[in-house]
Amino acid sequence: MEVSPNPPLVYIGAKAIGTAVGVNWKNLRHYIDDLGLPAFRIDNSGPWVALREDLVRWLEQQRNEQLRT
Repeated sequence: MEVSPNPPLVYIGAKAIGTAVGVNWKNLRHYIDDLGLPAFRIDNSGPWVALREDLVRWLEQQRNEQLRT
């Protein structure tokens, strides 16, 4: 996977968020509801939105939990 030298500050849409964290966008709701992926919808409608820094923090947390087991 290629890493962008200037990643976006905000990811908009299930596909963009899924790609950013390496999961299938069709399963994004599971990651949000069951695993705490930090994405949201403004006024509970429209596309999913996630901040890069929140996604990085979530990925680090997931990594640390997996390394402990």
